[in-house]
Amino acid sequence: MPAFEWLESKLEAIERMLRHRKVNVDFSGLRKQLNANPRLLAQRSSSINTVLDFIERMVQLHGPRLKSVEIPTSARTTPGDVDILMFIDNESYAFQVKTRCIIRSTPMINMINTVNKFVEENLDRHGIFMRALFDNTSSRIRVIERRVIDRIDDYSIAAVFRPISDVIMQYELKQIMDRIKKAAQQLVEAQAGYKVVVYDARYSPIRTSLLLNTTRRLFRYTSRFHHISGVIYMRLGSKKFSHELIPLLIPVSNPRSEKPLNTRPYYYKQANNTLLEPHYVLTLPITVLVREVGWNDLLDIRPGFRVFRRGIYMGSIKPP
Repeated sequence: MPAFEWLESKLEAIERMLRHRKVNVDFSGLRKQLNANPRLLAQRSSSINTVLDFIERMVQLHGPRLKSVEIPTSARTTPGDVDILMFIDNESYAFQVKTRCIIRSTPMINMINTVNKFVEENLDRHGIFMRALFDNTSSRIRVIERRVIDRIDDYSIAAVFRPISDVIMQYELKQIMDRIKKAAQQLVEAQAGYKVVVYDARYSPIRTSLLLNTTRRLFRYTSRFHHISGVIYMRLGSKKFSHELIPLLIPVSNPRSEKPLNTRPYYYKQANNTLLEPHYVLTLPITVLVREVGWNDLLDIRPGFRVFRRGIYMGSIKPP
């Protein structure tokens, strides 16, 4: 299913769920983004998905306290830019949502260049499945599993794992803080009681404790963010006794704000969920022979992180 069709289907499902709960809904801003030209939609699809996941999770956490959800249609770059407006009980909330969609850090760019060279040398024929480990000290890649599946003549894939290091986290942290500062500036003129920055860190290679402690220091020692009620980080989690992945909302309240974010509902309602911390950066380089014009399946991953190609098992993407 093309990305825009999948997003539209997801939007409609969430909209139906909100209306069923008697929540006032206005998704006109999101529909406007979905109707953008394909190139622009491709750039925005990640942020649209984040907005929908955040709304769905807020419904689960706040329940009947959530009264309305609106996605404004105004330009995203104007002062006072707001991505989501909500009324929870009788209080208004303005959210500015940021996602991690551009790789700028030097360690990650160097890794991509090394992986590209690795692919040229090792995925030089079809039917290959490999698992490999990127060494942070030598910047070399060590193969830990290699399988050849003769029945596959149009596809090869490698799973390259890189342990998360302090260097990677520091580069990532700077990018995140820069995005949060930008979002805070965009919310200066927002007309709402609570002004909250949301950052989707589900796929960020950084420890949650480092994120929270750095954000607390930012609020404590930077007076120009007094208008911000807090930051909510989206992280990967799972339900208790389940392998189902869910977005966890982890708040950081700003004690210097006139209206600090109340963090209790978030921790109380998510107490039985498990926070999943990242340990590796995973890249999945693929070589594929495209025989037909149109949509082509690039990745078929099934339970157990097993990779298939046209119904043929190739291997499992499991950490070293």
